[in-house]
Amino acid sequence: MFHEVFCVYDSKSCLYGFPFYQATVEAGKRSFGQMAYSPDNLMNVYPGDFTLFHVGRYDDNTGRVEMFPSHVNLGMASEYVASLDRIRGAIREANDIQRRVRNGDATEPTPSVSVDPTPGLSQQHDEGDY
Repeated sequence: MFHEVFCVYDSKSCLYGFPFYQATVEAGKRSFGQMAYSPDNLMNVYPGDFTLFHVGRYDDNTGRVEMFPSHVNLGMASEYVASLDRIRGAIREANDIQRRVRNGDATEPTPSVSVDPTPGLSQQHDEGDY
């Protein structure tokens, strides 16, 4: 089975951290996001200094590591922290709206974020547009 290999680059020390392994790229991103959001982690204090890179693949059947010719940048810790903040804020807002509706404090909940459920399809087209 293959395991994806990741490293975190610290731009202040100009060093890559020790590699870590995850089953998928998405699992590696999630792990990095958790590390970046952890209050006792240096990445949380200076999220603009740390970047996640996908650097290779490890095959546990052969014991071989395949390093990529160039590292794949998967984003800075600051992006992951901001994304998690937005998600947690939206969850808090949704929970608050539900609580207010249950308590009769709000008749018509109005979320602060508007999302078009069909992006790119909101424009009217006539037959000549196809």
